[in-house]
Amino acid sequence: PQRLSAPGEPLPYPRYDSALRRALPRHTVIEAPPGPATRPARVFELRTYEARSATALERKIAMFNEQEMTLFRSLGMTPVFFGENLFGTRLPSLTYMLTFEDMTARYKAWSAFGASPDWKRINSDPKYAINGNVTVTNVAYLRPLPFSPVR
Repeated sequence: PQRLSAPGEPLPYPRYDSALRRALPRHTVIEAPPGPATRPARVFELRTYEARSATALERKIAMFNEQEMTLFRSLGMTPVFFGENLFGTRLPSLTYMLTFEDMTARYKAWSAFGASPDWKRINSDPKYAINGNVTVTNVAYLRPLPFSPVR
């Protein structure tokens, strides 16, 4: 076996992060993106939002459920999953994943999202009132491995 540390040094400590998520009411299943497994790999975007309070998170979840998911789809932002983080670090928070054909499509979709009159209306709706109470804390871009059935 190959040694991962120099002789006399302790082995590196493996780091783990665990979380338990509950699907949001309007997106209760994981959606595999359409297309054959042989297609060129698309880009997956994993985003985590942290809230200052449980109430602020409830408002953000309502925004996703009632308005934002529909807007995502209309702009070519394909949802994979949305989940409220029930266990893990940095609670209250939620995590979701979108997929795009490539990074160019991702930038185009997010630009259209930010400029959308629908987004401006949704974001200014007092019913959701989350400005400053929910922040994006982590964004990761992922690509499937060659053997992945989800491409």
